[in-house]
Amino acid sequence: MTDTTRPLVVNFHNYHSIQALTDAFGDRWAYVGRPNRTYNLPGSPLANPYSTDPRNRSTRYSEDPISDYRLWLWRQIKGGNQKVLQALDSLSLDSVLVCWCAPGDCHADVIAAAVRWRIQNFMIKTISLWQPWASLVEIGTKLYETRSWGTTYRGPLAIHASKHFGRAEKSLCLEEPFRSCLFAGGYDGAEDLPLGCVVAVVELTGIFQTEAIRDRLTGQERRFGDYNVGRFAWRLENVRRLPEPVLTRGYQQLFDWQPPAHVVEWLKGDAGVPVAHNSAQIAG
Repeated sequence: MTDTTRPLVVNFHNYHSIQALTDAFGDRWAYVGRPNRTYNLPGSPLANPYSTDPRNRSTRYSEDPISDYRLWLWRQIKGGNQKVLQALDSLSLDSVLVCWCAPGDCHADVIAAAVRWRIQNFMIKTISLWQPWASLVEIGTKLYETRSWGTTYRGPLAIHASKHFGRAEKSLCLEEPFRSCLFAGGYDGAEDLPLGCVVAVVELTGIFQTEAIRDRLTGQERRFGDYNVGRFAWRLENVRRLPEPVLTRGYQQLFDWQPPAHVVEWLKGDAGVPVAHNSAQIAG
């Protein structure tokens, strides 16, 4: 039975050519071995630098190249080797890893476990907003989020719609420009707004003193925030609306959110969102 919780590992010898692999797997396959001139296969940053052949000058001798590779790969991840990290993050649970050892012990199995681990440990900074402001960000209408506090963080930011939705906030949905903007974004009324879930991922690109920028903003943008003196305006760009809201508990301040695997796959494929990981070891 095929394990669908991690990438598939196949042996190049079973296909004999790049074209045969493409016919079988489309663009899902990735070669993870050393350079091979015979088949015109370029070396992968994920290739195993160890082998059991002491005569092989392109590798380091090892009595257990798979175990040594597992330690090597973890050191590259922990040390921030960008070529290795980019190669890993280009892979998904749907990828097909091509090498020369399967179904025997193969370093590609370690890579498959690492891909699964990185997806399971994907974390993204998140902020919780009350409605209707969360959905105004989600639909790309609200460009700044105003807060009484700032942060040094810059980068991907998930937008969480709080469960709080009081009478005053519901009434705002009937007023302009809230009503027309929400309607243009696909929401007919307050009852349609999602609550208690993550609705979008944006890029936090800058934070400004409200008094320094408010006079340059449109009346609509000022209506969507609190631009009193001494507050902070968070610039939100590159809005990516999730295909479906994801139920998640919200917290005050910034918090880390671990999306489900299918959302991680969508984020990586749709937006190339950088990932942050915890310090758990790679599962074998």
